[in-house]
Amino acid sequence: MVRPHGPLGPGSARPGAAYSGSYAQDYYGTVRIETNATGLLAYPGHSTSPLFLVPYDGDTFRDTATDTPVVFAVGSNGTAESVRFVQFDLPGRNGTFVRISP
Repeated sequence: MVRPHGPLGPGSARPGAAYSGSYAQDYYGTVRIETNATGLLAYPGHSTSPLFLVPYDGDTFRDTATDTPVVFAVGSNGTAESVRFVQFDLPGRNGTFVRISP
């Protein structure tokens, strides 16, 4: 669980383009990340209702519905290579999705 009022001295998130794209995972399928004025929108699977991700600390965002972290792993080129939805980390399941398209 993330701190309700945020971390002490949080880092800034990168521009939305660094995170936008499609990511895949064997069990859960795909998730599409888009940007909006307040943060990021995540569309898991065929969902038309997004998860709202707001900046928390650097490349870590907070899913507003579950108050759980969503952590992007950013490569040396400044673009996210994967994203981990902590809420999807369950026994026998991994919440990490790997980028498949920009």
